[in-house]
Amino acid sequence: MEGPPEKKQRLEDPGKPTVQANDSINFHFCSPTSAVRDLQSSHSFPPEFTHQLFGDDEEIQGFVGLEINVWLAQPSFHAFVDVSCTLHRPDADDVDGQFRKHFPGVTFSKEDFASKQSAEAMQLTAEQLGQPIKASSSTTVHQFNLRTAPQAIKDVHARMQPLLLFFVDAASVIDQEDGDWDLLLAVRHQEGHPQIVGFCTVYNYYAWPDRKRLRLSQILIWPPFQRQGLGRLLLQSVYALAERINCVDVTFEDPTDELQLLREGVDVERAASSGWLPELAAKTAAVAHNSNGASTYANGNPAQAAASKASSSKGKGPLVPSPGDKENAPSAAPLPNLALPADSEARARKELRLTKEQVRRIWESLLFRQKAMQSEPGIGRLKTLIGQRLACNKENTKMAEGKRVVNGEGEGFVMMRFPADLAAKLPKSTEPEGHDGSTGAAAKDSDIAEMIDARIQDLEVWFTSQHSNWC
Repeated sequence: MEGPPEKKQRLEDPGKPTVQANDSINFHFCSPTSAVRDLQSSHSFPPEFTHQLFGDDEEIQGFVGLEINVWLAQPSFHAFVDVSCTLHRPDADDVDGQFRKHFPGVTFSKEDFASKQSAEAMQLTAEQLGQPIKASSSTTVHQFNLRTAPQAIKDVHARMQPLLLFFVDAASVIDQEDGDWDLLLAVRHQEGHPQIVGFCTVYNYYAWPDRKRLRLSQILIWPPFQRQGLGRLLLQSVYALAERINCVDVTFEDPTDELQLLREGVDVERAASSGWLPELAAKTAAVAHNSNGASTYANGNPAQAAASKASSSKGKGPLVPSPGDKENAPSAAPLPNLALPADSEARARKELRLTKEQVRRIWESLLFRQKAMQSEPGIGRLKTLIGQRLACNKENTKMAEGKRVVNGEGEGFVMMRFPADLAAKLPKSTEPEGHDGSTGAAAKDSDIAEMIDARIQDLEVWFTSQHSNWC
């Protein structure tokens, strides 16, 4: 994933006052009744980014004492922008114009805002929402195809989209008429007043020969509702949707580090519920630990031995090889290889609907939590396993460099491999093909060691800080 673009120097009038946009803007949620009467905020929060409206420096020129209060009615997301200042130069930046450009139906008058709420007061009805795809004690998640969703839902989504510009770097608006987009709304029901506390959008890609793969494009929990388990609930809902439509796997578009940790937490929980995968991790770690630095198996792979010998729901032979077992007899093979056996990896991918990359990350997490791995030799072997995954990512990226999408008849397309010189002249493919936007990115050889150490640190932080409490 590429870093943020370098900021361009902005030529300024030395005498022109300048304010920081992030310090000047505040968002406020209000109920429809509060919007009609005196504005009362139930939750207030500042933006994280403003460069997509006010430039790389995130500055607004020509104002002194600028305050921009953006009032958002729940659950309609009608917006009222209240701009005030102590000094406004004639050549000041066009603040109103920026909000008009990005916020559909925005108003700058409190009276207009109140009258709009009186005329269009919206209560998300059971008929509009339909049956939830997932639910917690106070929140339900509802799934809609954007092209066929009720108009009221499409309108709400259109009003929510501009907020992504303030909380998701490099956010973009999606086309509601593209039938491959699905919207998931997280709705909290409190004292009879529904509130939309977050949403995510997923795209349905074609997967050969007759299936789909989901790609999570945007996900946002409004800041006042973050760290309450709602992000986890939305991700669980994405997987519930994947089960419902029997898709191949779920991929993520350029996940942030925090989202990747949240994703890993959800996936580890799902893997743990399978039973067989954590059992295999425990036995693999035990075999590696008991080897005392040398493999006790001829093939050098304790995971393969554990997988082939471990008892399962159907019942198989014991883990410890019999004296006559030549295949797994002791030998002077290299250090144990902790890699998940290919057949077990394929099973995990199918059952959990995960990419190969994500299954390997989950396997690392399951191994790390084993007591048998919590030693210097154990961590060393785990680092080797992580390094193998990163090296594989690098090779896969090289192999994919020549792939391009060629439009077919109608709305179809075909992915083809071209010679390197010709591929360089063609647009790169955006079809995920089972890979994520950043977690599968290639690494330079000089960076792999640092990435291995960072991965171990992430695993340590994740388990010691009880990541599930904040995701």
